[in-house]
Amino acid sequence: MKKHLGISLLLLTFVNTCYADFKMRILSANSCKNIAGEWTGIGKAYHWMIGTCIYNGKSKITPLDDNGKIQFDVVADKESGSILCTQHEVKQMFGSCKNGILIINTNYGDLSGNVYETNADAKGSLNVLPGIYADVEILIHR
Repeated sequence: MKKHLGISLLLLTFVNTCYADFKMRILSANSCKNIAGEWTGIGKAYHWMIGTCIYNGKSKITPLDDNGKIQFDVVADKESGSILCTQHEVKQMFGSCKNGILIINTNYGDLSGNVYETNADAKGSLNVLPGIYADVEILIHR
């Protein structure tokens, strides 16, 4: 789950204009407490003009602070895709986790999904260029 979350965060790195948060339901016994640690995963973004971009990524998520805030350090590398796909991205992102809902603050689009004990998934759209959104799917694991 942590690994895939990193990938989803990596996909966010090649986008830079609109604002929306990622919202993911946490479906595990310890809810938000199990989110911290290392995660890896794979993500796919598709747009008819750009084609399909496949990314491998990893992220490190800090433990929750007293206010339920967390930090994500994400690295993503292109596995395949057109020359329009970003090759490598490094991002630091922030979010919160309360009552079983993980929110990742972004400027990139809208993803939603589920976080389980050892994996996670998300789907949605991300802004890859002004006015151009790509369909995105992310799978992550610990």
